[in-house]
Amino acid sequence: MSTVQSSYQYAFKALVIQVLNSIRQEQSMIESHMIMPPDFVSSVSENGKTSL
Repeated sequence: MSTVQSSYQYAFKALVIQVLNSIRQEQSMIESHMIMPPDFVSSVSENGKTSL
């Protein structure tokens, strides 16, 4: 039973790390958008979502 529990813990840690990395990437994308010209940022905010 302990081996199953440890594998679950490992999978959970991997999932948490993956989520944190994706959040970090999203924040860096948002920061890069702030550097863009204001007219581009306003057009993106009007659409409600960024087109990648």
